[in-house]
Amino acid sequence: MKRIGIPIQNNTSVSFYRAYSVIVELRKAGHIVDMFHPNDRTGYAKCDWIFSHMLFGKGAEKVVEMAQQMECKIWIDVDDNIFNVPFSNISFEHHVDRRRQRYILDKADMVTVSTKPLKSLIENFLMKNNILLLENYLCINGIEDPRTDGRRVVAWRGGASHSEDFPDIIDELYKIQEVCDELHFFGERPSGFTPNTHCQVMWHKFTDMWTYMDTLKKVNPSVLFSYWADIPFNTCKSDIVWQEATAAGAVLVMNTGWDAFEDMNEKDMWCYTKADELAKVVGIALDNDNKNAKRFWVNSKYILVNLWRHRYNEFLDVNAVLTGRSRPRQITHYMATNEPSTGKNELNREVIETLTEHDGDEAHDRYQEDGI
Repeated sequence: MKRIGIPIQNNTSVSFYRAYSVIVELRKAGHIVDMFHPNDRTGYAKCDWIFSHMLFGKGAEKVVEMAQQMECKIWIDVDDNIFNVPFSNISFEHHVDRRRQRYILDKADMVTVSTKPLKSLIENFLMKNNILLLENYLCINGIEDPRTDGRRVVAWRGGASHSEDFPDIIDELYKIQEVCDELHFFGERPSGFTPNTHCQVMWHKFTDMWTYMDTLKKVNPSVLFSYWADIPFNTCKSDIVWQEATAAGAVLVMNTGWDAFEDMNEKDMWCYTKADELAKVVGIALDNDNKNAKRFWVNSKYILVNLWRHRYNEFLDVNAVLTGRSRPRQITHYMATNEPSTGKNELNREVIETLTEHDGDEAHDRYQEDGI
């Protein structure tokens, strides 16, 4: 058993996958997890390890130095292509200092990443091959069944990091309005898009991941579509959008050519190649007979449940490094459930909500002022 400390960081949608999910599994594995302000030296003194997600902003070096002074081992988690963050991205200023990035990653005793391309990218940057893959998995309670009322409901989801993607598909958004009854945007509002009166267009402002997933499942779209522009930043993204679509009872319409969806045909997504094909494929997915659409979703759900099983075994690799012990044999159940047949991923919601409460306190406000 190890005591793992977390210098309190921003509450983002990705921390739901990269931090909260991992914390629950660490506690289930018998570890003690504490949170403290990054300037609190006594917090480091209590810990064997510190965990930090995307620790590359101003003040990051200070966190690493205090951890080393207190003889804590350092675990850094990375989930984006930190070397190619677009200028339009709200976190751009945290990822322009290559010296800082190398310093943080070199000092880390363990680095975990979310995708295989990101693993290769950081290994090449550091000239090391010991980066651990810890892929995203979705912490939800149950999977929604597909819509059966015949209403044509379409959704898009994403944050400000997708601002580079919208310009290519603005014209397609107008066409999508013509083929659906409802069009929902979760998170970022597309700049330059004006709804018409043909369908009901709704925007759901992002609050927190629990509310977002609950709302997405209640909307229960028939189709969730996404588009990634051909830019370096997108090459290391994961399949979160597919997991969320399947959990909400929707089939995913996604453009091809990404390593995150290398098994796209197996997952039975609706695929398109060029941006100007998006609306056409969304229409085809909506027109598809219920039987075939149901088959697409059932296949996707089956693969998703088995993916969760596989990704728990990646957590065992991480746990072996934390404890200094050899990795146990693989197990067949996935992270937080004993009901693989239903796809329910039961999580201790109280633990997650307790962690979230820390993000609004005075310590967190000071942390943001420090620029980390």
